[in-house]
Amino acid sequence: MKKTIGLKDHSPIVLAKKRDKTSTLSPFPIPPAPKKNQPCKNLLVQGMQTVDFAFGPANGRAQYLLVRDVPIPRGVTDVFASIQGFTFAFGVLEFTSPGTSTDYKWHRADHHFGLAEAYVQVVRVMSDKVTLRMGMLLRDDDGNEAWTGIIKIGLLFLGPTC
Repeated sequence: MKKTIGLKDHSPIVLAKKRDKTSTLSPFPIPPAPKKNQPCKNLLVQGMQTVDFAFGPANGRAQYLLVRDVPIPRGVTDVFASIQGFTFAFGVLEFTSPGTSTDYKWHRADHHFGLAEAYVQVVRVMSDKVTLRMGMLLRDDDGNEAWTGIIKIGLLFLGPTC
């Protein structure tokens, strides 16, 4: 005897009782292949990239916003961006190697941590580049201290399979 339950998208999951020797687990239906005149909706990973962006110096009263274009491979139609890591610091980061965000000297300032925030957003995907919008904020208790930061963004490039 089998019991069927549903997911939020109403696709069935069939659970087998102990006496059944086989069970079926199919929560995601396989989409049919596109017809000749129908646009392709399946996407294939075209590549991945990690990019670092340095922020600051900024004060703690407002978000530091950064908009940057990143080149993308030919054929990419969609880009997924995620934060892979970040560094927040009161004081100043002095970069010792041009073009890198991993080799730096920290001129620290001692302040109480109050609030930190970071985000990344894909604004637009064009044929040769993607526009990213990133924001960071670091506050101490009164929000008047200088800070700096680095955000590491992971990009997943997707394109059509047909």
